[in-house]
Amino acid sequence: MNHRRFHWLEKIQVELATLVALAAVYFLVWPHLRPDDPEGPVTFVSVGGYGHLAAFAVIVWVLAAAAAVVTIHSRPEGAMLAAFIGAGGVSLHSPSVRPLLWLWQDRLAGLYGRLILEVLLLAVVLAVAAGIVLLVRRMIAAIRPGWIWRSPVGAAAAPAQSGSGRRRGNRDLLARSIACLLLGMLIAVILLLLLMRSGDRGQALFALLMSFVVGVMVAHQVFPSPYSVVAWTMPVATAIVFYVLFALSSMSGSSNAWTRVPFYAYALPIDWMTVGAGGALLGFWISQRIHEIRHFEKLEDGKGT
Repeated sequence: MNHRRFHWLEKIQVELATLVALAAVYFLVWPHLRPDDPEGPVTFVSVGGYGHLAAFAVIVWVLAAAAAVVTIHSRPEGAMLAAFIGAGGVSLHSPSVRPLLWLWQDRLAGLYGRLILEVLLLAVVLAVAAGIVLLVRRMIAAIRPGWIWRSPVGAAAAPAQSGSGRRRGNRDLLARSIACLLLGMLIAVILLLLLMRSGDRGQALFALLMSFVVGVMVAHQVFPSPYSVVAWTMPVATAIVFYVLFALSSMSGSSNAWTRVPFYAYALPIDWMTVGAGGALLGFWISQRIHEIRHFEKLEDGKGT
């Protein structure tokens, strides 16, 4: 299939899967995850909502399995971003973190310690979801190997290597992946500090989405890595860094301590893990497609000369 036609079909497939997943969570799933306090934000560990956390995990995993099936002809990152952004329908409903800050203002450091734990638990949920996507694709490949997407760039550009050359290539790949992670985080942090200028939920979600889309896209263009885990771990690491920074500098117990919480600490763990990780995967997915377009344009230019 012509690569331009494939890219168009993949785009439609992933966009539709993402929109359907987002609509399903926003309209159908939300009533089952609504906090007991209608004014409270969606958070799990800080309110002891482990039942809701388990329900959310199952929802993400079901989305991942379904997205893996309907996007089987495209790259696996498309299924992952559809599941993660789809789960962001919960974030779209969630009220601000402010009621939680009022409740915990005498012990804000303790609150952010719990939020860090929640980030880590949600990261495990995302890691399992990524594994489910790969497992479903492997099961389908065992029955219909022709249905599975394979990188045209890798197939066209992979040279035969000796054992020492393979080891050197693996070291270079690891170094490039680490560089991609660090550069992407740096860009995302700068953009987050610039874009998170208020405690408004809409602005916080927009800042998370755009910061990681742009951060991952730029970093992956400079240091291309084939591993999508490099992208979706950026929001995990950034959330922990931001929460730790605030927890270490917080003035718990002082009058109106909640008013001094910086806006970068307003984003909830579920925001980082859905909108942030979904945006990171979107940036990775776009960057992969850009690399492929450039690759085929060079091949076409070579044939034309």
